[in-house]
Amino acid sequence: MKSKIVIFALVILALVVMVEAAHAQAKLTDPEVFTGEWAGTWLSDVNRGTGNIELTILKPTENGGKIAFDLLVLLSNSRFPKWQTVAQFDNGKLIVDRGVLWMSFRIPDKDRLEAEYLHRGTGDKGTWSLKRKK
Repeated sequence: MKSKIVIFALVILALVVMVEAAHAQAKLTDPEVFTGEWAGTWLSDVNRGTGNIELTILKPTENGGKIAFDLLVLLSNSRFPKWQTVAQFDNGKLIVDRGVLWMSFRIPDKDRLEAEYLHRGTGDKGTWSLKRKK
């Protein structure tokens, strides 16, 4: 029985090490992977509103030692259907923090982009789920 417990513990330890290694590899170090055209949907956690997204992320520039991206956004079914903002590359994510709007973009795999948002002005928050346009 003792050997079964030891084997079980080793299997669990191996799984934990594999998950940690995968997480470390998933952290993006190349900001260029965010650039391009993306399409998908947005979903509000507050009022369950939803709509489509067309997002263009332009090539990054360096600004004061930080890597910045221009984002061009088109949203359907939104109070703010067309806008542009700047995001900073930080710790493998794109972060928008512009007064009333906060967003965090991440790439879970090569052709998918996910974001969380909080609009401080309206109290709305939710998610974006996008795929890279071919």
